[in-house]
Amino acid sequence: MKKLYIISIIILSTFGFTKAQHIGAGLNIGTESLIGFNCKYIHSLDDKFSFNMDAILFLPHVTSSAYVEHVVTRFEVNGNYHYNFRLFGFQVYPYSGLNISQVSTERNLTTTSDDRLNTSEAELEIGINLGTGIIIPLPSNFDIFAEGRYTFHDFDQLLIKGGILFDLN
Repeated sequence: MKKLYIISIIILSTFGFTKAQHIGAGLNIGTESLIGFNCKYIHSLDDKFSFNMDAILFLPHVTSSAYVEHVVTRFEVNGNYHYNFRLFGFQVYPYSGLNISQVSTERNLTTTSDDRLNTSEAELEIGINLGTGIIIPLPSNFDIFAEGRYTFHDFDQLLIKGGILFDLN
């Protein structure tokens, strides 16, 4: 998990030293991982194309059944390629890209204090994103974004996210 955090920080900071268009943060709601937080970076390649990097951390999801507590956490990094066009004054962009997700699961027995019986495992998956988004400009240097996407891999998920972007131009 720590390696994935370090890799995402290095990638995001590398793009931070080039001419950027937007940087921001927001909230997500997913069909599998429920609620999370995202950090987003959009780099414009030209008027029609842009590249996006984002990192998403989902809140731990806890379920209990028959003396066992399951705690699932998920972290993902995405790189997406956007095709931008204007529609009614908004920037609309269908996109596709690469998703790297790590899902960690802890199983804790609730009937004993013996920690040796508790287990944990983590899986790393690489998948494909397909989605669309919109950027709504505000009068100041801030914009609002909203996106919907589906990720194809072993942890398939429909994700809706939104938030605020700061215009760096």
